[in-house]
Amino acid sequence: IPSPRLNAMVAGLMVDALWPDQRVIVELDGARNHSSSAQIHRDRQRDLRLRALGYLILRYSYHQVTRNASQVATDLTAALLSRA
Repeated sequence: IPSPRLNAMVAGLMVDALWPDQRVIVELDGARNHSSSAQIHRDRQRDLRLRALGYLILRYSYHQVTRNASQVATDLTAALLSRA
């Protein structure tokens, strides 16, 4: 997996990881900052805005990244290749 730009700005929004050439964004959702209904709503609004600009947004939880890393890597690799 090529290295992304971390904490990158896209359309005035900071995203966790960005692959600009493929227009892929990864957001890492930890329970602390992404569990309230208000935060979930804000995240979904951000997703809509970024998708309207042509980005693919992938969201992974802490649990997925730490306990299912190979599955996350496979999913991300497939997304990057499909948009190459």
